[in-house]
Amino acid sequence: MTTSTKSRPAKRHGFSGIAIASAAAAVVLSTGVAGAAFGLQAIALPRPTRGQLIAAKTLRWLTHQQEIESEGVSRVGPISTRCVDASALVGTPARRMRASLLITPTGEWIDTRAGSFRLGRTPTEIDGPWIALAAARAGCPTALERRIGRFLDQRRPVRAVPVYKGGTRLLLLQFAGPKYDLGLLVDPLTFTPLAVRLGRPHGYWRYLSTVGPA
Repeated sequence: MTTSTKSRPAKRHGFSGIAIASAAAAVVLSTGVAGAAFGLQAIALPRPTRGQLIAAKTLRWLTHQQEIESEGVSRVGPISTRCVDASALVGTPARRMRASLLITPTGEWIDTRAGSFRLGRTPTEIDGPWIALAAARAGCPTALERRIGRFLDQRRPVRAVPVYKGGTRLLLLQFAGPKYDLGLLVDPLTFTPLAVRLGRPHGYWRYLSTVGPA
């Protein structure tokens, strides 16, 4: 696996209400809102568990990524996506926030804390959580960082279980939520997330790889 934190050329879509650009500057200025409360709570609350500390290091790794590809197999067949960390101007009046630009064979989607949209000649707002879930499942840095940060901010238990894949020792991080469980396969040395599973324990894995500069 190769990693890169270099800036990629800005990508903009020219339509009213939403503007998308590279989030490199935003990543430098901030490590994101997700997980911030966890760091503050750690001062006053009981010592974090080993699993929570590993999850925090994985979250920190995600804040430095800009583009991730994912591959997997589901009931409908092979799945391949690309996700670009971006910033977006959303709403009226417009405000800028971090976003995930999810590129799939069936279209392009933008996900933010304020809402999700399908891109096209006219952006279409999408109701419900399914784009946010798809972005996290695809390993989108901002979406996955936000989900991990929410677990940490809520002080939910995180299990860290040693597993072996192809003779390689990895760590399986297991997050239990009221609606959706999150599983991450993590490199125990670099805390890099290698695969994501969203849903119940027998869901499908999506394998991740970072994308270097063109």
